Amino acid sequence: MRQRKKGFNRLLLNSRYLILPWVAVTNLASHALARVVRQLQADWQQRWGITPLLVETFFVPTEQRGSSYRAADWQAIDHTTGGKAVYTFALQPDARAVLCQSSSAVSPSVPSRAPKRSGAAADLWGVIALAATQTAERYDQR
Repeated sequence: MRQRKKGFNRLLLNSRYLILPWVAVTNLASHALARVVRQLQADWQQRWGITPLLVETFFVPTEQRGSSYRAADWQAIDHTTGGKAVYTFALQPDARAVLCQSSSAVSPSVPSRAPKRSGAAADLWGVIALAATQTAERYDQR
């Protein structure tokens, strides 16, 4: 269990992914997921100094089909005790082996506080993230 916890800083959670129902662009969801995971490692390394190995997500199969995750090559691996489907995407081919190595091979933990943002791009992403979160919350309230 201790070894498992030490590898948590190398696992990322895709906790919310929403494309609003009125957006009708063919293959947009899977295309966006694929682009995000291609860029994720470099961005996370630059921002936090940690190279992530695996991204995971959960969803309720009775409410969502997971088609966009499957189309973007995410792997269905299990179901939680609450019935949610668990999908993962390995960011490097040996992700499992690296995560299973001894604790000495696992990178340092995530910093206790986030580094300060710098630059217009970081500020813009903050605005976009806030707007997306607020839009998703309003949509959930319907």
